[in-house]
Amino acid sequence: FDVLHLVKAVVSTQSTGTLPMFLDCKSCPHGTEAKGDQTGCQPCEKGFYNDNPAEHKCEPCEDGYTTLEPGQEKCILEENIKRVCERENEKTSAGDLDFPSASFDSRSSVPCPENNDSYAYRKCKEDGSWGEIDISRCNSKQTKKIEEMTVKNETNIADLVGVTEETKALTPKDIKTVVKKMDKNSMEEIYQTSHNKRTVTIESAKLISHIMLASTNKITNTDQVTKNSIVTTMEDIAQVALENMENIEDENMENIEDENMENIE
Repeated sequence: FDVLHLVKAVVSTQSTGTLPMFLDCKSCPHGTEAKGDQTGCQPCEKGFYNDNPAEHKCEPCEDGYTTLEPGQEKCILEENIKRVCERENEKTSAGDLDFPSASFDSRSSVPCPENNDSYAYRKCKEDGSWGEIDISRCNSKQTKKIEEMTVKNETNIADLVGVTEETKALTPKDIKTVVKKMDKNSMEEIYQTSHNKRTVTIESAKLISHIMLASTNKITNTDQVTKNSIVTTMEDIAQVALENMENIEDENMENIEDENMENIE
């Protein structure tokens, strides 16, 4: 927004005591601009583009160039107008996403269904075909519940197993959150305080199975870094479980030996 809006906003604090919400500035995604009237990010008009979200303003295309439709981050030669990716609706774990048509070698963006302040992206490749969908910033219907859950015992893990059971409805953000909650230090603390280590192991295995299945679903589009972190988490849990299960066996053997000695006496 411009200086005039800022002055008006500051003056308004004399009566309200608070700054209007539009002063909480956030960058608009590619192909959009901030109008400065609290209406949020609006698509660039046809024939205009924005490839720099920090500018908050769409610019007109040069002579001989245009855009296919509103909301573009790049202008194309009018002679290449047919070399485009057509509008396409895709089902993802974040919900249905309706990507507008885009010119080749440009990126299309749509708001995430569950959290409209974030966006999903998809690139139109140079050959005029769509690339992978990036929903890494999108929530699922379970995201808030997963984020609010604490994992301190086997019951908490079992609850998390239940929430993640519908693996095709989990987004990459959900998977990362679960992996973070199941880090090695947290699992060691759970095993140390648990009275049922076998249940901890079983429920942890179920949970890892869920997020592994979710990460391999095509509609989730989980990146390789996240997949690698799942493998690391699985290995850490297996190591902690093995150490603690061995302790259980040792304790059981000691109890058996004590009972045998009592019987001999």
